[in-house]
Formats: sequence, structure tokens, C-alpha cells
Amino acid sequence: MLVGLSAAVIGAALAQLGLFLIAAFFRLRTPFAFEWVEQYSTLHALSMARGWPVYGPPSLEATSTVYTPAMAYMILFGLKLGLPAMQIGRVISILSILLAQLSLYRLVRREGGTRTMGWLAIGLFLGSYVAANRVYDMARVDASAVGFFALGLTLVSGTRRR
Repeated sequence: MLVGLSAAVIGAALAQLGLFLIAAFFRLRTPFAFEWVEQYSTLHALSMARGWPVYGPPSLEATSTVYTPAMAYMILFGLKLGLPAMQIGRVISILSILLAQLSLYRLVRREGGTRTMGWLAIGLFLGSYVAANRVYDMARVDASAVGFFALGLTLVSGTRRR
């Protein structure tokens, strides 16, 4: 019975991962912002590409955000490679969420959880996609912050003395 339950949990988590990747794929192709916050990182990177300061005085052309410029710098790097601006931010967000999932799985396993518990953690996180207002795959700083936080937590938890 536990084998069947374990297979059901892993299957449900894989289904959540698949649904997220399908939604991210279709949303990735849209060149327009899905919400008003999504465009800020991209506009911040575009203003930096024009040579304006990271945190300059507000003007009609550009207004800096309250967020740290890490996402804007990553988008700026992609812009210099000639990639489309809005899609760069979304790819960064998608990769960051996948990094968070990998980190979450490794953290659960390292703390003594089974494979099923690791997949359960992934499924629960990705199952909150709708509850989190579908922002995991948007060009926002939230996803990259979650990804780097999860990676840092995983790295820090691996260095403790036993």
C-alpha cells in the first residue's frame, strides 16, 4: 500500500511540474507584460542599457525600482547578447523556480526525508502556483529571490557539523 501511495505522490508532483512547465512555455512566448510589476525589471535593465545610473533620480524616461538591481543586471546581460527583453526575465524566473525545486528536494533528502517526501515538497510548492497569483514564471524579482534563497539555504544547511 505504501508503494502505491508513494507512486501517487510522486506522480502528482510530476503532474504539477509538467503543468507548470506547460504554462511557463506558453506564457514565455508572449512579448507583453502580464501585470504592471512584471515590466519594471525589464524597464530598469533597458534604462541601464542606455547608460543611465542604476538608482538615478526619477524622470519621465526612467524610474528606478525599490528592488535590488540583480535581476536588472541579468536581463541587461541577456540584452547585450541580443535576446528579447521580456523573455529574458521570464527565462530567469523559470530557471530560478526550477533551481528552488532542486534545492528543496536536496534539502528534504539531506534532512532525512525520503524521495517521496522530496517530491511531495516539490508538488506542494508548485501546487501553490495559482494561489501565488501565477507569478513563478513572470519577469519579476520574486522568483529569482526564491531560487537564490533556496539555494543558499541548501548550501548553508550542508555545512553544519554533525
